[in-house]
Amino acid sequence: MPASQPVGELDARYSSATNPRPGAAAVTAVEWAEARRQLEEAKNLARDPHCALTTGRNHLAEGLDLIVEGMAKRVTDPAVLDEVIAAHEAKYGDHMTSPEGTFFGMGEGMRKGSVVAFAVAPDTAYGFGRDDGVFSHTRWTF
Repeated sequence: MPASQPVGELDARYSSATNPRPGAAAVTAVEWAEARRQLEEAKNLARDPHCALTTGRNHLAEGLDLIVEGMAKRVTDPAVLDEVIAAHEAKYGDHMTSPEGTFFGMGEGMRKGSVVAFAVAPDTAYGFGRDDGVFSHTRWTF
């Protein structure tokens, strides 16, 4: 049975569909095939180490979204790999450590080299804060 295709829908909370801007009324959701095509063409860290890491909260009135830009370098030092593995296992617990876990064996894979880990040395980072309608934008340069 072929895998079903995801259904895309425009999320009005974060799009221009409801903003009174020229052309905004015609905005549509991106098809999954286009998203996949762009993922397949995205950078490979082994070929182009410049990257951006993002994290944040899916809430408009609270939280801090972070973007870190920098250069990724493969981690091969066994002592550093052990630190990475310990941090992952401490954060994700059973997902990493139990045989039923989603990522069970990943730590051993890192030690053997079949799973690679990258460290990102930041060049620039940005923080976009939201606190009950009060917004901030911080830039850090390293």
